[in-house]
Amino acid sequence: MKIYLLNAFSVLLYALVDYAIRLLRQSPGLRQRKTSSPGNASPVLFSVLVIQEILFLGTRATTVGVDTARYAYVFENIFRYEFRYERGFTLFVKLIRQLTADESVFLLVAAAICLLPIGFVIYRFSQMPYLSWYIFICMFYFSFFFSGMRQSIAMALLFIAFYLLVKNKPIWAVAVVLLASTFHLSSITFLLLVLLYKHKIKKWEFFVFVPAYLLIFLFRSPIFNVILRIMYEDYEQVETNAYTWMSIQLILFLLLYFFNFTLREDRVRQLALTSMTIGCAFILLTSVGTNVLRVANYFNIFMVLLIPNSMRAVPKKLRPFVVLAGIGVLTVFYIIHLQNNPYSIIPYRSTLF
Repeated sequence: MKIYLLNAFSVLLYALVDYAIRLLRQSPGLRQRKTSSPGNASPVLFSVLVIQEILFLGTRATTVGVDTARYAYVFENIFRYEFRYERGFTLFVKLIRQLTADESVFLLVAAAICLLPIGFVIYRFSQMPYLSWYIFICMFYFSFFFSGMRQSIAMALLFIAFYLLVKNKPIWAVAVVLLASTFHLSSITFLLLVLLYKHKIKKWEFFVFVPAYLLIFLFRSPIFNVILRIMYEDYEQVETNAYTWMSIQLILFLLLYFFNFTLREDRVRQLALTSMTIGCAFILLTSVGTNVLRVANYFNIFMVLLIPNSMRAVPKKLRPFVVLAGIGVLTVFYIIHLQNNPYSIIPYRSTLF
């Protein structure tokens, strides 16, 4: 557990170092930093952080993560047996297997594919990129990447689709979503965001989606049964009582929703808010099936952009205290998550030592 906490805290250290370098550069005679990050993050330092995370994820032993050993087995036997996986993932495994028989290389390449798009989009769109990465870790998304390889690759591709939607390229975004669905079919649901990519959240919509959410929750069982028939034939409905996490996500969404109206229009924030609107509709179904949480995560993961980009709604004098309080809450969430160890990522073992 300690190594995961050290990894998380290292993100804060990177942020402090970056801030210190920025202050030094303000001295007379020094050239100002050239960066395409709205958060003015150092491209070199942030790249080093992403590389660190790739190594942390990609050099894990096959005992780390519920499904890692199974994916290692698939990699080893991809030419011997037929596996019931989506075509894109199968071709990806076969391609790597043609190049090497080393499962460590396979895991490292997969880790790079999973994290590079996320790092790129955070760097380009987040006004507080290090906070975004800390949210990515502490809100359990990074932990899932240690186990669910197929869906993690799909999620990374959806970050590219999000980038294309911000850049007003919906046709290319559709193509990327379809590619993601060849790694995990459930990612096809991201086409909902493509349909709504031009939508701008309005105040009066609060009186639409609240009763809509209520109806979804009341009729969650029949709705979930329909989803099962379409996507999850191998699953069945299970009463999970997963109300705590559902409530946290909904409260967070409502706070961000109202913050949105105190800020000037921003394409990234609007799209991320629309994404979370969809994700919260899916998360209402998690009380009857945990697997639907994975679908909700495709949309809710963009809180890594929405939360930092909404911080300007907080008065400037209070902003540092709010950020510190947020870091404290995130850290508590992460410690509780690690103690529960839902993805079997503890103890951590690396192929490097």
